[in-house]
Amino acid sequence: QYDKQDFQFFNDAGEWKQMDKVGHFYSAYQLSSISSNSLQWSGVSKKKSDWIGALTGFAVISSIEVLDGFSAGYGASVSDLAANALGAGFYLGQQAIWKQIRIHPKFSFHQTEYASQRPETLGSTHLQQIIKDYNGQTYWLSADMDKFLKFPKWLNFSIGYGAEDMLYANDEDNLQNNLNPYRQFYFG
Repeated sequence: QYDKQDFQFFNDAGEWKQMDKVGHFYSAYQLSSISSNSLQWSGVSKKKSDWIGALTGFAVISSIEVLDGFSAGYGASVSDLAANALGAGFYLGQQAIWKQIRIHPKFSFHQTEYASQRPETLGSTHLQQIIKDYNGQTYWLSADMDKFLKFPKWLNFSIGYGAEDMLYANDEDNLQNNLNPYRQFYFG
């Protein structure tokens, strides 16, 4: 919905309590995994599939930054590109070190009252809210403990990250609107 402009960068590293950065990490990781598994299924070697999968995951998610870079309303984000690289690298690194995934990025979501207060930004439908309402998102790293030490196979250790009380990208706007944005950390 914004005009096209010459390519530019925009620093959004301090916005939304970095929830969007964790989302970029998660998305790049998942696309890397899906791409690699698809290539392996079609007969490509594991090592080659892992490399191509990681590059594909990074490239697909990063293409959004190229489009944002030409948008007058946004700009390409270096921190988003870094999060994309970390997500793809997290997949590739585990495959290179252990030849398997031992630490799984996971995602959970619950609807919040915030989306109805600002649906144009946080989503007006359930599907939009899953993507846009950072208040309801939680990102997890879940470790298969039995792959590290003698441990029950059914028991994992997980850490999670979320944030809440946000209608706006930056803390100042939220505070001016009587909101107190904060981070949440979980252990399970």
